[in-house]
Amino acid sequence: MKLIIGHTGSGKTAKAIEVSLKLAEAGKRVLFFDGESSAAHYLKSRLDNQKPPVGFTIFDKFSKVQDIYSKIEYGGYDVYVIDTPNLYFDLEKLYKITTSSSLYFVLGLESNIFPELNKNMVIITSYDELKSMFSNRV
Repeated sequence: MKLIIGHTGSGKTAKAIEVSLKLAEAGKRVLFFDGESSAAHYLKSRLDNQKPPVGFTIFDKFSKVQDIYSKIEYGGYDVYVIDTPNLYFDLEKLYKITTSSSLYFVLGLESNIFPELNKNMVIITSYDELKSMFSNRV
């Protein structure tokens, strides 16, 4: 599991789209969970009105976390990208159900946490890296 972390306006969704498209262009089947209906906007500007690569799919027909868990458990994709700021997930459960596929999770931070990320976002690739971010905070 990789976490794309940053504050509002830091470019998390744009980065998630960019990563998703690169993976799809490399032959991976990517399912992008779009909780804000903003992916289409980023795709349009990123692709300059061209079609997305084969294997890239946006899923925005969900209303609860269980819809997303079910879709992931059903399978069929190599990579799942979750950008749904209004739903709350059990990251441990997500980690367990995506053992055979990759997962990118877009995680927004409150503006008073990690002010150094206000203009930038970061991709966390390991639990130890995430833990170290929070261990030196009081």
